[in-house]
Amino acid sequence: MRARSHSSTRGDRTRCLARQVNSHTLRIFSHGNSPILPRSPTPFLLCLAGSYVSPGVLLLILLLNSIRQTETIKHHPAALNVELLGVLLRQSKEKTLLKFLSKDLSCVNAPLAARLLAEARLPQETAPADMPDKMVVALAQLLSEAHFPAPPSSCLSPVGEYNMRLGILKELRPELVATYQDTACTVEGHPMIVEAGVCLGGPDAKPGISVYRFANRIPLLFEGGGDVATQVSKRRINWGAYKIRQNQDKIGVFISVVSTKVPFKGTGKEYIGDDIPEVHAAVKRAMERCCLQLKVKLVKQRAMADERERKKNMTKCETRARAHTHTDTRARTHTDMHMHT
Repeated sequence: MRARSHSSTRGDRTRCLARQVNSHTLRIFSHGNSPILPRSPTPFLLCLAGSYVSPGVLLLILLLNSIRQTETIKHHPAALNVELLGVLLRQSKEKTLLKFLSKDLSCVNAPLAARLLAEARLPQETAPADMPDKMVVALAQLLSEAHFPAPPSSCLSPVGEYNMRLGILKELRPELVATYQDTACTVEGHPMIVEAGVCLGGPDAKPGISVYRFANRIPLLFEGGGDVATQVSKRRINWGAYKIRQNQDKIGVFISVVSTKVPFKGTGKEYIGDDIPEVHAAVKRAMERCCLQLKVKLVKQRAMADERERKKNMTKCETRARAHTHTDTRARTHTDMHMHT
């Protein structure tokens, strides 16, 4: 029997560890585990049944575990227009309109579909492919006016807080980093996840706010002035409330928007407008969570600096007091000797 190579054994060990990560049997400990990381990455200690692995293998396991598995979802009723609804009706394999609504669309069950058709006075047994244009328009208008549950966000693959933090540390080398992934929201029937990262400092950073924007992991480089990330970071955030000086500190703002349909403005698709309440609220909420994390760290740092300054001043006062006491003692001794003489 041929002996297995060292590389094959190492690969099997890595895959085995990755499977145990997914089954939550792996425990990872970090010194000073916090959402805010210093400039140098904190060393990780991995403990698995009393054995240890190298940092490279640990990093690979963490990256594999941070990749979110996506799922294919059906169209949400609120995201359908007349043209798309007509295409879906013609391509449907269902025999009746009732089954089309309950099986080919998400967030619609059979009782809800029956109530919708009864309200629109559309026959349930109508074949989807044979619907006339007037019925399609009436159905599209009904779906746009009705209220449905939010679509699932399992189809999205966001960057992740861990990967975003690693990227910020690698590119800007800041002193403090905070990241946050907001809960999924819905914009015109499409699920959306907003991720934010705020960093302070960096050798190459400039004083003020620098905004970095991403849509479905693609950087947006142009027309940033009207983007929701720029508007919120420069006009909607009270930086002073988080112990951050807007014009003097080196502030880096990272906003990543992931959605099945990013609400771009303009024909160039280079920015996301500030006029969509759901997106505006999600971006502001994510940034405020990052700022709260930074505020905790900044307050601790400034408290420690004040304590060091207080001790330094006390040391100076004690030194001066001792010197003054020594001078008085010498003067008194000299006076006593002179009087004795």
